[in-house]
This record gives sequence, structure tokens and C-alpha cells, in this order.
Amino acid sequence: PNPAQQTTMRVHAIVRSKMRYLLQEMFGDLGPHGRQAGDFWFTLVIYAAALWGRMYIHFFGQLLYLQANSIPLFRFEVHAHVVQFKYLFSSMTTGVEIGAVIMGPLACVTALVFFAAVGYSVVKFVGHVPDWFSKFVAAWCAGCILDPLLVLAVDLVAGNFGCSRLASCRGDYTA
Repeated sequence: PNPAQQTTMRVHAIVRSKMRYLLQEMFGDLGPHGRQAGDFWFTLVIYAAALWGRMYIHFFGQLLYLQANSIPLFRFEVHAHVVQFKYLFSSMTTGVEIGAVIMGPLACVTALVFFAAVGYSVVKFVGHVPDWFSKFVAAWCAGCILDPLLVLAVDLVAGNFGCSRLASCRGDYTA
């Protein structure tokens, strides 16, 4: 190309262009035009599976952290929409509590690094990554970014706060 004919783009135009491309790649199959196509539903299932799996990795990361710090757990329940475990706040320091909060998203990011390494290895040895795997990793990445907000939303909808006001907590000395 002739350098005299090239135009330079402003930084904000480059960022906007790259964000548009990224969003198109992540959510292009989920547009209203493709609801009759099988790819739409396949993508939706993959995204739901990634977000659902992210939730379990989040809570199991916290569980492993609490067990590594010898925090006694009084209840551990796995449900379809949430994992609940109960422990005494008085049995840990503020630093351990902050570590438990950070450990959930960190476990999700660790799983993302694992998936990226698997994807890199597949590209290295096979030459390409299957489309479903790329969509899964993209959804997992979006889930990692939104992880604290997703956990907050589920806790608000499920009422997982203010244990002392719940009937299931009355008479429970750990409440």
C-alpha cells in the first residue's frame, strides 16, 4: 500500500472498532436473526453451561481456601443455583475473610488460564480449536469478568443474606 493513501484512525475509533468486533464474536450468534438456527440454541446452551460451571468453581475455590485455613464448616450444600456453606465468622481473622472473598473470582480466573492453555495446546498440535470450545472459553471469560456481580445477583434473588431473619437460621447457634 502507498503510505500517502493511508489514513490514521484516532485512538477512540480504534478502541470502538475492536470492542465492536469483540462483541460481535462473542454474541453474534445470539442476535434476533438466528433464533430458528441451531447455532443460536447451541451457543446459548454453551454460554449457560460456562456460567453455571463458573459458579461451582467460584464456590469450590472458596471452600478449598477455607479448608486450607482450617476454618470449620457447619453446613455444606450444593444446589442447582448456588453452593451454600456455613462457618463462624468469629473463627477467622479479617484477612482470612478477605482472602475467602477474593478466592472465588481467583479460582475462576485460574480455570480460565487452564482453558487457555488447553486451547493453545490444541492449536499447537491439531491446528485449530473447535468452535464450541472457543464459545465456551469466551463465555467463561465473560463470567470471570462478571463473577462478583453474578454471585451478588444470585444471593439477592435467593435471599442468601441476613441469616438471623430467616426461619431456617432460628435456633442455630452459628447464625
